[in-house]
Order: sequence, then C-alpha cells, then structure tokens
Amino acid sequence: MRESDLLFPAAPSRWNKGGGHRSRSSLDKPFADVAKVLELGYSVSPRAMRRTFQDLAREAKVKDVVARAICGHATQAMQQRYSTVGDPEMRSAIARVIDIATGRRVA
Repeated sequence: MRESDLLFPAAPSRWNKGGGHRSRSSLDKPFADVAKVLELGYSVSPRAMRRTFQDLAREAKVKDVVARAICGHATQAMQQRYSTVGDPEMRSAIARVIDIATGRRVA
C-alpha cells in the first residue's frame, strides 16, 4: 500500500494485493469513527475530505498536476469539481487584480 499513488489506497484482501481503488463506502466507517472521537456532531464524507485536500493543496501552492496525481483525478475538470473557493481567497484575488488595474505596487 505504501507504493500506491492513491491518497486512500485499498487494503490487501483475498482478491488483491491492495493499493488500488477503494469502494465508495469503504471510508464511511473510519470517517464516522474519527468524527465520533473528535465529537464533531456531524458526519464527514470522503468527498468532503477530497474537497479539503484540493483546497489545502491549492493554498499550499501545490502544482495542479501533482494534486491530481495524489488524489486520483484524471482531469482538470474533476479537480475543479472537488475544489471550493472561499471568501478570503476570492477577496485576495480581487485585491491583486485591483492592484494591477490601478497601477498599485503589488507587495
């Protein structure tokens, strides 16, 4: 499994050596256990974690091709589907555009 390129590789089973794709529901129980230990009060889905990874990778300025390789997205469209843009990121982008448009010195 350590050799897998996937973020959450499948464990070995009697049918395979592990490291491949998991079934859609295979992370439901571990995520529910973690939410219970953390006393979140709500469930966290693998989809939410995929979105969180994409957002954190973008914040860390990880190249798109690297982020897609880690989480298994084959296309830029899929990566964008699992990304969210928050207000701080949008405000920062707008501020940079305004700086350029008004000739302000970008810090």
